[in-house]
Amino acid sequence: MRDASVDKLLCNHMLEHVIDDDAVIQAIQRVLRPGGRVLIGVPLVFTPQTRLLLRLRRLIRPRARRLQLESVAAGQLAPELIGKQSHIRFYSLHALCALLERHGFRVLHAEGIGFAVRGPLVSLLRRNPLLLNLGTLLGRFIPAMGDGVLVLAERL
Repeated sequence: MRDASVDKLLCNHMLEHVIDDDAVIQAIQRVLRPGGRVLIGVPLVFTPQTRLLLRLRRLIRPRARRLQLESVAAGQLAPELIGKQSHIRFYSLHALCALLERHGFRVLHAEGIGFAVRGPLVSLLRRNPLLLNLGTLLGRFIPAMGDGVLVLAERL
């Protein structure tokens, strides 16, 4: 695509699969016109509830095998996962916004998708639609707690 030739772009659930997310964001920045907008969606792994569960796990089972999530920072590449699984990056809302801002974008809006719960809580939510709807609303109004996030950003 030509430089500054696009008004709007969608990048949905792709960044967590690429080795060089900086190159992807640079390419988006290059083809967007000034004032152009991009909507980026990623799954959120580093939610407050996940961090809390990891800390509790460490307290309860201090000698347990370290989980993959405990050895990688939000937004950073996990090179040991290349070729082993499709997600090789794990984002937090803060890490995604920082990536965009580093490349000349202004974040306009962020909205959580769903509500991130893991393990036995999933079956509890599936049996209780009221809790499921409450969790979805919570993810929407507190994007960092969502199962995923959509971020709308504008090229400066």
